Amino acid sequence: MHRSQKVLVVLLASCAACLTLSCGKDKSPTEPDPAPPPGVVWVERWSGTDILLDVVWFDSKFIAVSERGNVYTSPDGIAWTVTNVHSSNIDDLSVVDSQMIAVFGLSGTHTSPDGFTWTQVSTQSLRALCTSDTLCVAFGGGKLLTSTDLITWTERRNVQGYELRDGAWSGSRFVLVNGSYDRDSTLTSEDGIQWTARELDSGEGLNSITWTGTRFFTSGSFGLTYASSDGITWTEKARGNVGDPSVVEILWTGTQLIAVGGSGLIVISDDGDTWTIRPSGTSKPLQSVAWSGERFVVVAQGIILSSP
Repeated sequence: MHRSQKVLVVLLASCAACLTLSCGKDKSPTEPDPAPPPGVVWVERWSGTDILLDVVWFDSKFIAVSERGNVYTSPDGIAWTVTNVHSSNIDDLSVVDSQMIAVFGLSGTHTSPDGFTWTQVSTQSLRALCTSDTLCVAFGGGKLLTSTDLITWTERRNVQGYELRDGAWSGSRFVLVNGSYDRDSTLTSEDGIQWTARELDSGEGLNSITWTGTRFFTSGSFGLTYASSDGITWTEKARGNVGDPSVVEILWTGTQLIAVGGSGLIVISDDGDTWTIRPSGTSKPLQSVAWSGERFVVVAQGIILSSP
């Protein structure tokens, strides 16, 4: 072979190798785009006429309760099974240790180990607000009560006129939030026995509160969230970019905050300082949100949403 021909063959081979290597770096045209993280895209999983009031993740499944006394369960947040367990509404669903506690209309407070079998523990309608390692704090009949076993309750303070909506425990302090406009915004206690009323000066009722490990975050009636490291001094965090809809519930997943509320509102934050609105696909007022470790579920009137 002539020398010039040998050179041409070598050059052609080198170019072919370069093209092969270059193509190997490019994304395959058939490779799917990565799935968006939880909370970005929301999908309707169930729709009907029942009004769902609350949802939790418990015993390896999502459990939602409704105005018609129905319990909705799902291991994955996608396929749902409905069971009627009571003739009136079930509300204020909370997880306390290894069982759930809920209010059954006018039939008092009940507990359940699985969401299907319920036992009445009090004739009072007690809303379980929060729990420490040893104490559950509840609100009912204008009284603030505590219990170590969910059966025997001790009155700690008369809170007539308050509408206590939620509570959180930081490891050293309880903080309860009040939904009434004409009362102090929060109640705090280190032991669950002695309580101090505090004014947040928000000019609105507060609906929900969560503890992230470093800060409390509470949500308000006009699309606001507030943050506090000690439950005493608070800083406004979300006026303007959340809008006017009421934030009904706020939840900490372990890595991010999610808040849901009126007009289909869903907002998410990694740090509690910057919040991003995520389209829910509905204008219905969202009632509650739960997190399984892999998936969010949100419930509302006649609808269940999940992400992803």
